[in-house]
Amino acid sequence: MTVTPYRWPTQHDLPDTDDTPLDNEDQGRQYPLLREPLLLHWSDRQDFFVACNMGLYYALPRQVVVPDLFLVLGVPRWRDGTARESYVVWDEGNILPVLILEIICNDLGEEKPGQAKFQLYERRLRIPYYVTFELETNELNVYQLQGGHYELLPGSGAGEHPPILLPDLDLSIGRWWGSYEGRERFWVRWYDRAGRLLPTAAELERQRAELERQRAERERERAEMERQRADLERSRAERLAQRLRELGEDPEL
Repeated sequence: MTVTPYRWPTQHDLPDTDDTPLDNEDQGRQYPLLREPLLLHWSDRQDFFVACNMGLYYALPRQVVVPDLFLVLGVPRWRDGTARESYVVWDEGNILPVLILEIICNDLGEEKPGQAKFQLYERRLRIPYYVTFELETNELNVYQLQGGHYELLPGSGAGEHPPILLPDLDLSIGRWWGSYEGRERFWVRWYDRAGRLLPTAAELERQRAELERQRAERERERAEMERQRADLERSRAERLAQRLRELGEDPEL
């Protein structure tokens, strides 16, 4: 009897959605604010993958979780030049995410300490960094796996804190107060190691436009100063000519 070898399922064999709707609009707004700036910041890198609301298959037959965001290092940006339908750990060299972020929108709290997702990320998957952001309280908590357990990093909570450094990623993460898509509130955003905000494409374009406006303003001021200098020189020449005429001398000589 011929035994057919077992073929591990790939991303093309597994469902790519859990059909779970978003809890509210702000949860959906957070996704591009987290994904786009990181893609721009690492535009010259091809050794990472970041996804929002995508299936993360971590064990057979279909052990899957759908984080709001996860970041993987050491994998190709694209698989065979195409976009991933889901992230299948055994199909990616058994490389797990280095960071998972969950947005908490309600009181069920399966992402909180002691609850299902928290324990999965801490005990089963052993994700190095785990971040939660509560939309109602604006509380940002950043955990790092230390000694097999998550430790809350300094600067976490709902108070006024600088961005929290993630040294293994050469990034920081923190709360940012501002308007996005007309909605003003606290958002969770990426920062660089020095604490500078990573901009979206629109913010980057506004920064460039502002720099160009400032450059044009400096050029206008320079031209105005040059015009005033020329006017002053002309006025001095005219006064000198007038003085020479009064003395009976020909100013042209």
